[in-house]
Amino acid sequence: MGQTKTTMSKVEMMDQYLESCGKDFGYEEVRHIVQSLFDIDLETKVVVFKEYLAPLSLDEQNEDIPVARVAIDHYINQSKSELTGKETRNIIRNLFGINLDGISSLAGAKISIYSKEQWITQHEHDLFVVDTPLGDAEVRIYPTLYFKEKTGLELVPLELQQALAPLGYRYDPDHNWCYYCTLTGESVGHEFKVETIETIRQIILDLYNY
Repeated sequence: MGQTKTTMSKVEMMDQYLESCGKDFGYEEVRHIVQSLFDIDLETKVVVFKEYLAPLSLDEQNEDIPVARVAIDHYINQSKSELTGKETRNIIRNLFGINLDGISSLAGAKISIYSKEQWITQHEHDLFVVDTPLGDAEVRIYPTLYFKEKTGLELVPLELQQALAPLGYRYDPDHNWCYYCTLTGESVGHEFKVETIETIRQIILDLYNY
């Protein structure tokens, strides 16, 4: 028996949907599936990597047409072969800095992601926020209001501070967050982000698995 919808990840369901559209899918299909699965409306998101807008001529852009539509359609049409779901997600990550594969892996993790001045994923019962400002050179981790209400704790718990310390995080009592900044000002790497999230996830499983 094959996988059912209840056991498939969000990216697997996205892949299945786009495959069912064949070669004819475009912006509307991409926007629909991203909205349905991830609750993200691409038309409300800011293109953060402006260099990916460079190939678009000014004549192609109309103030009445969302930039997201123009940009995504451009890169879909540019492809000489049928795009896969993975390639489509790469287009979205390149334009908006939104990593749908990463978001899919966070299902049920109780971790909110705020990146490049926009919420990437946020749920009512999330316990911690991973906040990366524009440029991704800094990472801030702090408890949600729900965590404070549920546990009665106001500060980042000591166990999380200690777990993050080997990765280079330090606790900032003035802001009540664990803070990391690259020495070079370059973006933190993907593997570092994964390690950070897995560290938080393990603390949640060990101590706050409500």
